[in-house]
Amino acid sequence: FQPAFSANLPAWVAEVMTAPTEQTADTVTWNRCEERPVCIGLDAYTIRYLTRGSTEPATYAGYLARMEELRRAGAIDVTDSRQTTIDGRPATVYSLLTNGDTADGMGCFTTLRCQDFYTDNLARYAVVDTGSAPLVIGMRTFVENPQGQVWIDQLEGMLATLRMPEPDRLAVQEL
Repeated sequence: FQPAFSANLPAWVAEVMTAPTEQTADTVTWNRCEERPVCIGLDAYTIRYLTRGSTEPATYAGYLARMEELRRAGAIDVTDSRQTTIDGRPATVYSLLTNGDTADGMGCFTTLRCQDFYTDNLARYAVVDTGSAPLVIGMRTFVENPQGQVWIDQLEGMLATLRMPEPDRLAVQEL
């Protein structure tokens, strides 16, 4: 997964698994689902394009504009948004509710492989400016999950421990 990062995973992940449930070059996902609605996912995405079929590379500013566009269109309700830094990099943290299925809502990893927003999800996402493709890390669960807010709130602890090596240090570490 690029960009490389390290972080202390939320407690709900450690309770049930040690490895991601899915990992590709652009996504890392941990899913926990006892049975609906007691499900939660932790995702890290490298967003290369904002929408399916786009050939214009995604940027941090473009991603923030896309979130605002989705909010204005009624696809998401942003319940909280704040500017911060994560490992010294500019970041924006969103708490949101989804109002329906939204194709490409999270953005795309390739021109044809994207992540949608799904109906009735409670979520918190951090969008991190990496200087190239934005890194989006977040958690999502069903609105009716009785443990949902407690689990979602664990994202803050993870973000506080998130570290991303500088590209020149990463190249040396990979040798």
